[in-house]
Amino acid sequence: MVKGRPCEPCMPREETLDSLKKLGLNEYESKAFKSLSRYGAATPAVLSKDSGIPRARIYDVLDSLQLKGFVVKKPTRPVEYKALGLDVVYKNLSHSRTAEHQQSLIELRSIALSLSSTLELARHERGGVAEDVVMLSGKHPIYSQLLQEAEKAKESVVICSTPDGLKQKQATLSSKRDKLARKGVKVQYKASQTGRYAIFDNKRLLLFLNPASDDPKNERALLLDSPFLATHLGLHFNSLKKP
Repeated sequence: MVKGRPCEPCMPREETLDSLKKLGLNEYESKAFKSLSRYGAATPAVLSKDSGIPRARIYDVLDSLQLKGFVVKKPTRPVEYKALGLDVVYKNLSHSRTAEHQQSLIELRSIALSLSSTLELARHERGGVAEDVVMLSGKHPIYSQLLQEAEKAKESVVICSTPDGLKQKQATLSSKRDKLARKGVKVQYKASQTGRYAIFDNKRLLLFLNPASDDPKNERALLLDSPFLATHLGLHFNSLKKP
């Protein structure tokens, strides 16, 4: 174990925390990796004290950093963790994100092909004319409509979005959670990098038309009735892992 004060020339600047977050680390993970980079290798106890991360959390944080390819655990007693060089971290991230991207493309292609046939069936169902279809623009109108549709639901509300999107939608529906529970409406959430939609009573849909955007004005969504499409997206939802 490296004893004494950390090496000053190896000490990153404070602003590197923001850069580490851009690499996919949360607040605690960024602080832990920053501290560990100063020491090279250190025990969880030392890192907890140096970074200000509670002892009860430091082990989970370090295990998460190991899974993400930022650190390795050394077979010592007591256990030490070693920070990997950023060139190695880059290779780990590149491999991981390339695999995730390829999987997302496969999922997206599958959804697109299935939707093509499903929408064709929906057109026949409507006699070639789509009924009760509304185009919504802007985040605020879309989320207001999400809340209204959830309030009208009698049996179920299913929401699929990105992890960050799920948090926002859960926050939107939080004020109605108890009311929906009393009505017996089952609300389910699952994360996906490619699917962004909400299904109400397995027949009414709020379908987001563009990827998640930092600009609320760019949000676009389609509100429509289509049991066929709802059933298809329900199958996609059921294939996703629980959060």
